[in-house]
Amino acid sequence: MTLAVGIAGIGLLGPGLPGWAASREALAGIAPFEAAPVAIPAPALLPATERRRTGPSVRLALAVATAAVQESGIPPEELDTVFASSNGEGQVITGILEALHAPDGAISPTQFHNSVHNAAAGYWGIAVGSSRPSVSLGGHDQVFATGLMQAAVQVAVGGAPVLFVAHDVPLP
Repeated sequence: MTLAVGIAGIGLLGPGLPGWAASREALAGIAPFEAAPVAIPAPALLPATERRRTGPSVRLALAVATAAVQESGIPPEELDTVFASSNGEGQVITGILEALHAPDGAISPTQFHNSVHNAAAGYWGIAVGSSRPSVSLGGHDQVFATGLMQAAVQVAVGGAPVLFVAHDVPLP
């Protein structure tokens, strides 16, 4: 049995890869790749209070999700989602571990709620007003393949489009 799915939209953002349209030729080997820092935009879809609480990994996830959904033409609130990240919000986890090591051991409630692996999915649901099912996966070096397989199976079984978002930023 062959599993066949399609891609309706792509969002891309990474070092030297400023978006799907701008990166296609470099990824295909037609144009030279030029390394450059990643400029992760603030998540404009979120209210200001929520926007301030997001970390780099969540902002990256929301940026690529927004780009993919815009390219697809599918209303974001109609999509089930799969979010895949090797490490989640590494800066937040590092901050929590450092706080636990401090004499008072106090942890910020905002830091704590951003430490969960499904933080990006939660912020996405808030941003687009979606209560659709969502899966958040880890998988270290195999996270992209794991997430892609999960999304493909959901499409094959459910017969409906799924937004797949793979997002990671360097650990501190």
